[in-house]
Amino acid sequence: MADTATAGGVTDRPTVWPGDHRELGARADGGGTNFAVWAPDASVVDVCLFDDAGVEVRLPLPEHTLGVWHGYVPGVGAGQRYGFRAVKLGIVPVHLCQSEDFSRQVRECLIGAFGMDPKWSR
Repeated sequence: MADTATAGGVTDRPTVWPGDHRELGARADGGGTNFAVWAPDASVVDVCLFDDAGVEVRLPLPEHTLGVWHGYVPGVGAGQRYGFRAVKLGIVPVHLCQSEDFSRQVRECLIGAFGMDPKWSR
């Protein structure tokens, strides 16, 4: 996970830009990763990034276009573990993606070396 400079120093919470809704999943381009997930009934969708120790950083996806929540995270690339967390008011959160570690609240996916998660690129 890339660090982002702030007025108060350095934080481990990346900035999220609007991104692109046209390709679902995670697409790395060398400068960052675009995240997009179909969740038309959600009121909030987070992309959750995990470090090697399993520490989770939740980043709200800022844009909602035609039922797709999306955002671009600079500095995030191949090898980053991630998941999506979709929330609809009054409903238990839905966790998308699967992992072998089912004890995590948000199940993880891995951004592939070619910038796309095979589970989402079919």
